Amino acid sequence: MAELIVNALGMVISIFLFVFSRSFAAPTKPGVPSAAFFPTIIAVVLFCLSIYNTTKYLIAKKKGLAEEPQAINRFKMVQFFFLVLLLVIYTVAWNYKIGHFIINTIIIFSPVCWLLSDETEWWKSVLFITGLTIFIYLLFVIGLKVRIW
Repeated sequence: MAELIVNALGMVISIFLFVFSRSFAAPTKPGVPSAAFFPTIIAVVLFCLSIYNTTKYLIAKKKGLAEEPQAINRFKMVQFFFLVLLLVIYTVAWNYKIGHFIINTIIIFSPVCWLLSDETEWWKSVLFITGLTIFIYLLFVIGLKVRIW
């Protein structure tokens, strides 16, 4: 049942992202993708993956191959709420244009990456997120000429 709830949440988030990305600024030059380009791709991919995962789970359950959910310990719950808190802080910073895209992304997503990985050394997560953030910034701002922040 938890699998279905998580997949339904993924579908709801993807619909929310798709609908609200429609309000992003339209490009002023022809041939330049709008600011809604990337969020739309993410929304469609998330929706498709949620549908796929739900279908896969229902088929496995029908065949009797679905795994029983594992017990969630207290550490995993604290970790989950910490991750959600970081994402809320990032969303608020993005919405109210607090700070800069590169700095905020590195500061907020380094702990997210570190918590979700098996790495014990935090600096590896910082290096990975820094490189990825700079790549994304250069790709969208210079390559696609989309204003990110």
